[in-house]
Amino acid sequence: MRRVFVLFTALLALSFLSGCVVNVRSVEAGTKAKDGSTYLGFDLISKRRKDKDFTHVGAKLGKVSKFRLLVDHAPAHVNRVTLVFGNGDKWNVPLKKKFKRNTWSRWVDLPGGKRHIRKIVVVARGMKKKGRMPKLAYYAR
Repeated sequence: MRRVFVLFTALLALSFLSGCVVNVRSVEAGTKAKDGSTYLGFDLISKRRKDKDFTHVGAKLGKVSKFRLLVDHAPAHVNRVTLVFGNGDKWNVPLKKKFKRNTWSRWVDLPGGKRHIRKIVVVARGMKKKGRMPKLAYYAR
């Protein structure tokens, strides 16, 4: 009797899970976008509190001279974006604070010409209490 119960429970779970479909669209860091920019990575931002996230980029993606970000899925309030360069220098990116859903920042020229970006540090929070989490995607050229 116990074996039948376990089998029934397993079949019920499989039938439930077979109806669930997960769509994952993954983009590899270093991928070239249509405009010629290079995708550096992304962060998902919390909706309840300020979130401090780190994205490690590394020198393998090459030197870049411009930076911008895409706020995807939901609006976000970006308090600060700091780039840490290959030599350890830090620079706060001058961007506006509030971004609507699916909007791009402007291209920002990096100080000192072409440089390696080692890490991106972002302090931000989502602006909606319910719904999807904001996704910040980083691009450079």
